Amino acid sequence: MSHDTFALKIVAEPQGQVLLTTEKDQAKPQKDPGKAAQVKLAAVLEISQALAATTAVEQIMPQVLETLMTKILPIADRGSILLLDAATGQMIPTAQRHKDAAEDDDITISRTVLDLVLREKQAVRSTDTGSDKRFQNSASVVLQDIHSMMCVPLLSLAGEPIGIIHVDSHSTFSIFSAADMDILTAIANQAALAYESARQLRAREALRAEMQVARHRTLAQLVSGLAHELNTPLGIMTSAASVIDETSTELTARDLDEETKEDLGDVREAVELMQQNITRASQLISEFKKLSTQQFAEQRDTVDIAELIGEIVDALERTKRFDNTLLFFTIDNGGCHVEYTRTRKGYYLPT
Repeated sequence: MSHDTFALKIVAEPQGQVLLTTEKDQAKPQKDPGKAAQVKLAAVLEISQALAATTAVEQIMPQVLETLMTKILPIADRGSILLLDAATGQMIPTAQRHKDAAEDDDITISRTVLDLVLREKQAVRSTDTGSDKRFQNSASVVLQDIHSMMCVPLLSLAGEPIGIIHVDSHSTFSIFSAADMDILTAIANQAALAYESARQLRAREALRAEMQVARHRTLAQLVSGLAHELNTPLGIMTSAASVIDETSTELTARDLDEETKEDLGDVREAVELMQQNITRASQLISEFKKLSTQQFAEQRDTVDIAELIGEIVDALERTKRFDNTLLFFTIDNGGCHVEYTRTRKGYYLPT
């Protein structure tokens, strides 16, 4: 029986990590580094375009994390993205992913790691958490069997943390490099800018909506106050018109000459016209008052065009501007026909 013999090669890694490889391993075909770089660059561009194409940044974070772990950092076993909840001031998980699709447990990020990143506002990388003095007292790192990890902050324009991206690996042969850290930091910066821009846009839209509501409320209060002030003189006019109408009616019943009766008839027509317009003014004021409670809710009123034209012509006719004149109106889209003379008027609407 023959036995293969291999020469061991010691490879030094940062923070004292030592890897043992064999000449057989060295003889294996190596991946084309140029092609791998192109794949990563395309993935970074994909993430950038996704972030730039939406204001709902929170909703695409799972997509960002998937692209990150499958195309840029395939050695990562787990990944998480946390974003700051402005209402509570807490970092809330927005996206989590396991390399193994069968795993669905919630991913716990070490409080020691999180506090360090948020306090220092800088990215943290460890190639061997077991020998990394910064995390020797972190029970969660030990219990989760994390070997290599990276945690990068998302910083606002003011330089304050508004989220983090965290990835880790359990394998002793899957170590995140400084280049991996640079790429993750670049992606975090893009995500932070997109998230901050979206938040500012939503804040501006909310402020604009509040200002619009405030303007409507102010105008509604103004209209309501004006309507209240108009009610008093309208009430007086209504009473005065009623007195004039009653008086003219009583005088008409008396034995008066024809000229006086004709004058009283004109007075009664004028009073009738006054009462109609007082009623209309009262209805408008009633509509104005609704503005203070409905906040400019849109309503549509049905208008009888024939009746409206008739009222206008009636008013003009009583001012003696029409004398034995025939008026003819035709409205094509409504099919409305209105005709008026000094002694005859009529409304003709389509059936």
